[in-house]
Amino acid sequence: MTSLQELLALSENKVQLLEDRVIELESALHIQRDLVAELSQALADEKDQSATLCAGLDAQIEHSKKLYKALRVEKRAQQRGQAWKGVLEEQIQLLKSADIKLAVDLQMAKGNASKAVDALLKTERENSALRSKLSKTLEQCTTEAALAQQKLTQAHNRMKEHKKLSEKLKKRCDRAARVHANALKRATDHVKKESAVHKLLHKGVFTEKTHNLIRLLVRAGCSRAYVGEVIHAVFKTAGISVQGKVSRHTVSRVVLEGYFAANMQLGYEMAEAKSECLSLFCYNSCLTNCFLGMTFGADGTTHRSINYNSRHVHYKAQSYSDDSAGTKQTTRLLGVHSSLDGSSEESVKSWKELLGGIAEIYNQSPLGKRTNHLIRVIDIFVKLIGMHSDHCAKEKKDFRLMEKEKTLATYQYLGEEEILERPNQELIPQFEMAHKQMVQKAGGSAEWDKLSAIEKAEHQAKMMETLVIELGKESFDMLSDDEKHTLKLFIWAGCGCHKDLNTVRGGNAAMMAWWGENGVPPSAGKQRQCSSVKGSFA
Repeated sequence: MTSLQELLALSENKVQLLEDRVIELESALHIQRDLVAELSQALADEKDQSATLCAGLDAQIEHSKKLYKALRVEKRAQQRGQAWKGVLEEQIQLLKSADIKLAVDLQMAKGNASKAVDALLKTERENSALRSKLSKTLEQCTTEAALAQQKLTQAHNRMKEHKKLSEKLKKRCDRAARVHANALKRATDHVKKESAVHKLLHKGVFTEKTHNLIRLLVRAGCSRAYVGEVIHAVFKTAGISVQGKVSRHTVSRVVLEGYFAANMQLGYEMAEAKSECLSLFCYNSCLTNCFLGMTFGADGTTHRSINYNSRHVHYKAQSYSDDSAGTKQTTRLLGVHSSLDGSSEESVKSWKELLGGIAEIYNQSPLGKRTNHLIRVIDIFVKLIGMHSDHCAKEKKDFRLMEKEKTLATYQYLGEEEILERPNQELIPQFEMAHKQMVQKAGGSAEWDKLSAIEKAEHQAKMMETLVIELGKESFDMLSDDEKHTLKLFIWAGCGCHKDLNTVRGGNAAMMAWWGENGVPPSAGKQRQCSSVKGSFA
């Protein structure tokens, strides 16, 4: 029993100690909570201060961008001023040289005047000598006149003899005219005999006229296997024999040559298409290019579940007729092509493939190499200022997608000009930043080193394209509002037949509504109209 009481007392002491420990821990907990509250308040104050500093940093960055932009504008203005200063100095030098030349000319004029006075005095002395000579000459003329009278009499006698001779010659000429007529008749008969034979080949090669005739017959619907027979039959009907034969293989080759020639012509005309010149000041040079002057037209249909699209291009081109010179508005057919589906994305892809094929053929042709004026798809899109189509939603979407392609092409063109005109010191940081971002997107330096050379080249090409577009956007933002409007100009024109169709449909709807309001059935209305027409003719 005593041991139990001792244990109980010991337990009560331990409980008392634990309660004291709990009280101490609770007081320590309150102290820690107060400390946490103070730290939370301090953290909130630090966050507010950090936000204030970030806002100030953003404002400083924006202010530095404005200062950099103003510096670039001032730099271009200073460069243009230096250029004008050089021009004015050249004009001052020209004026000085002109003054010197004028003084020299005046001195020469004074010398010439003194020489003229001396010549006048000399002339007067010579006139006195000539008067004496003239009197002698008159006496001599009198003597010569008598001799001339004698010669005139002799000439009269000779004239009579010449008249007799002319009559003889006239008779000979009459006979010569008949001889000439006979010779001309013989020559005409010979020419007709030769013209009765048409040669399709010259030195073993089909002539250009033969090529044009073959393509004309194919366009008219003649089968390629019968083109040669048709040529021979037509010439035979006209009484002309034909030398040479045209096979189906030859017709196919001629048509294929015509296709490549047409693409070369399209590429040349697109490269030379001009309507208005726009001057852009980009950094320290004046860029002049013809951005305007080309529109596209397209329409599509479906035949047996196959999509077909017809495409045209409109621009000013050189006139090839002999009776006109200069340029005129021209419409060229780009062809009728099938597509995988009727989506706008596929349509824009077909446009780019078609223009790319034309540019490739022209750039590889002897004409493109000789003119040294290559063309790219972005050059065509930069010159594009509008599209013509019908009013369906798909064509409107095509227009919007083509407008995006034109905008990207404009940015890329301006970016390329920026790269050519900017100094390397300004471009190197941007290239390094773009390369660093490219490596990070690839997964870091380790992953980048694992890529093959082809994959690295693809990433670098995408990086360059993105960088060029970004530079083009910066250059575009630096332009004036008028220049931006000219570069962004892209007009859509709808087809008028759909408006006529809407007019007819609207009239029909109004007529049917009138029948319903007046309680007149459609058949009775038609009978009433017919009876009124008959009554007017009775």
